Amino acid sequence: IRSDVGSQKACEVTMSVLREFLHATSCLRHVPSGAWQQQIAGSIISRWQDAISMHKNNNPFSKDELGFLSDKDKMRYEQGQWQFMYGTTLIAIIRTRTAFLGIQIGDGKCVTIDSNNQCLQPIPWDEDCFLNHTTSLCDSNAINKFRFVFQTDNLPIAAFIGTDGVDDSLGTDERLEDFYLRVWNLLQTDKKDAVHFIHDFLPDMSAKGSHDDIS
Repeated sequence: IRSDVGSQKACEVTMSVLREFLHATSCLRHVPSGAWQQQIAGSIISRWQDAISMHKNNNPFSKDELGFLSDKDKMRYEQGQWQFMYGTTLIAIIRTRTAFLGIQIGDGKCVTIDSNNQCLQPIPWDEDCFLNHTTSLCDSNAINKFRFVFQTDNLPIAAFIGTDGVDDSLGTDERLEDFYLRVWNLLQTDKKDAVHFIHDFLPDMSAKGSHDDIS
């Protein structure tokens, strides 16, 4: 019901956490040993929970919002489990001169392009994401559902991240990668044309494809 707010807060806190990580690692030149992945995931989850708690306190759930809940979800809400109403997936990437970092929880895909114009999907897939089911920041075990990739060799020259509305609309990995290659080639020739293409194409893609929101 409030996943739009949940995703906005997730983006804000993730940007903050990753900026701090970049500063601490001198732009990924000195990545610390140990469980830094867990530290990133834990910080994102903790700050996200604080952010949505503040939003809920300032904006109590309305009767109309609660009316959308299924009987099962109403029971969860009455038991004090309301975080699922802000549930969201998350993908974030960093590319510096020396390294590439990708983090993800839930569905959607990250596609990178190398210097040979070859596409890769470097972030491991989560087998718990299938059909309309996905892992989410609101899950009780979310910290164990984050996936990471960290590279210092063969760094991508371009990277795209998109919600599952993109890959569901296109149907196959081959068509998804062809779409991103087309955008990448447009960006190299005419950035304005590329922006117009994306602006016009994404709503049409959703209408004819997944009928899902697309970012």
